[in-house]
Amino acid sequence: MFAIHLHSGSFLASRVSLPEGCYVISNPPYSRSGGALKMEGAGDAKDLYAGFLAKTVEKADRSVAISPQSFLVGGTFLTLRRHIASHAHGEIFVFDNVPSGAFCFRKEGVFNTNSSNSVRAAISLFEKGAGLFRLTPLIRFHSYERRRLFKKETLRGLLGNRGQDLERPAKLDRALEDFYFERVVPSKACVGDLLDDSRLDVPPLCLSTSARYFLTASSRNLNRGGKIMLHARDEKARMLLYALLNSSYGFMVFRAWDGGINISSSFIRSVPIPLGVSITPGIESIVHSLIAKEDLRLSYKKNAGVYQETVKFIEEERGFLDEALFPGIDFSSLTSRSPFDGKGC
Repeated sequence: MFAIHLHSGSFLASRVSLPEGCYVISNPPYSRSGGALKMEGAGDAKDLYAGFLAKTVEKADRSVAISPQSFLVGGTFLTLRRHIASHAHGEIFVFDNVPSGAFCFRKEGVFNTNSSNSVRAAISLFEKGAGLFRLTPLIRFHSYERRRLFKKETLRGLLGNRGQDLERPAKLDRALEDFYFERVVPSKACVGDLLDDSRLDVPPLCLSTSARYFLTASSRNLNRGGKIMLHARDEKARMLLYALLNSSYGFMVFRAWDGGINISSSFIRSVPIPLGVSITPGIESIVHSLIAKEDLRLSYKKNAGVYQETVKFIEEERGFLDEALFPGIDFSSLTSRSPFDGKGC
């Protein structure tokens, strides 16, 4: 009834080709090559799965790939994203907490030495023909919810309403899409415009590089390893910087653009300042009240045997900033531990 042809060899080898009009299901290797793949469509990426995705979308009418979500992030994969978008359109489901065993524990020793944390994975559905993609936000879920979550209607219900190109795809909850595309994307100003490293007379803000569930920018120099010192150009810029980074907004952009555990100085500088946002007496008052509470909100977490200090404001305090800066915008999905939070068991 079926003609089955088996081929053994390296999929990335030039002598191996896919037939036109094929359907492909793949779980490409989660490991890195010794250098850039030097393969058309993969750019400078060293991740082997990038070559698999690039080659598959050229020939397949439809394909589905299970891979890390890192191809959606950063400049290294920009060539790959452009290559994918020039050949296909589709849907990308992005997961925040898939057990590392899903990738044969190759995370350990390949990307870092932590074998206990989960990895961020993507299930990508590609269909031939250049076009746009709909993405989910980074999906967190509890292990007992796995069967409930992995149903077509459930997962598709998490996809954004807006199609995106893959230049800088944003992983967003539907409730945040209009805000992001109407007030963030058109903005020409960014956090970097508020900074001036030469202004040592303005007290710096200390930003924790850990961003698992929120961002923290403190007026005090935190006793921790991972931190970024931010020097504002003046006191008014410092107030706006403090408000933006301690609200839910900065964390929203981080989840949309990246979603890892640590943030970089280049990321922070690139965060847009949404249209219509400026420092007001009311926002300045909230900032001063939060600065006064920093000593009461100190939190410590042991990492590699050393306690790392951070400031952890309570949800209500972040909510004051959210409402003052972005009235009517609901950021609650950012801290949800599951798509089913508050929706029954």
